[in-house]
Amino acid sequence: MNAFMKSGLIIGCLLIGGGSALAAEPWSYSGATGPAHWAYLKADYAACSGGQQSPIALSEENAIPSVPQALVIRWKPFHPTLLKTNHTIRIQGSKNAGYAMLGSTRYKLKHLQFRHGSDHVVNGKRFEGELQLVHHAATGAELIVSLLIEAGPSHGLIEALWNEIPETDAAIKMPYPIAATDLLPEKRSFFRYQGSQTTPPCSETVTWHVLRQPISLSRAQIARLEQHSPNSFRPLQRLNRRYVLFGAKD
Repeated sequence: MNAFMKSGLIIGCLLIGGGSALAAEPWSYSGATGPAHWAYLKADYAACSGGQQSPIALSEENAIPSVPQALVIRWKPFHPTLLKTNHTIRIQGSKNAGYAMLGSTRYKLKHLQFRHGSDHVVNGKRFEGELQLVHHAATGAELIVSLLIEAGPSHGLIEALWNEIPETDAAIKMPYPIAATDLLPEKRSFFRYQGSQTTPPCSETVTWHVLRQPISLSRAQIARLEQHSPNSFRPLQRLNRRYVLFGAKD
């Protein structure tokens, strides 16, 4: 547990700008700009109709038991910027937030993003939410370490972040550090597959590493997530000619 959580100290934050911190985008999760239409809204979104899209349904039964390349996490405590838009709650990392290694490729931790309702469905279950830690490599490839969210005990780090969510689409610079490693569950079994971003432009450049054991948020914390970004998950996509690996780390 971080020092700021132990002390219970919540320090005032600096509001950056009065408008949206992320440019408005012409897509949504419903209606005429919803997922079924993403590929046709802009030329840049054409990949949304591609053959390696995410999310997909995951299960141990259909995955290939494997000992794939180890994921080595080297995240560091960082001073985040908290952003809220009409699509998501995002925790923006700093340039010193650390990285993850998969094989010989180094992926820098760029940001964390929340979904209300999980993008991925595991063993037939859609979870209460999903927290995705997004990494970028110098090659343009992406790695997303994904944590499923279920209802349970309150999460101290999430509560500290929720207390600072801006009411409007804006950015809040938080003066105290957080450690992304505090978010990881105890058990590290995972699904891994090649896919895409789950929002436009849906680029098919992502290695997904979805942890099997969920993390818990209280019902009140999940309600806050729903308040700010309700039903922010994409419908399941076809697996097509891909395969899913399952690594048992329990």
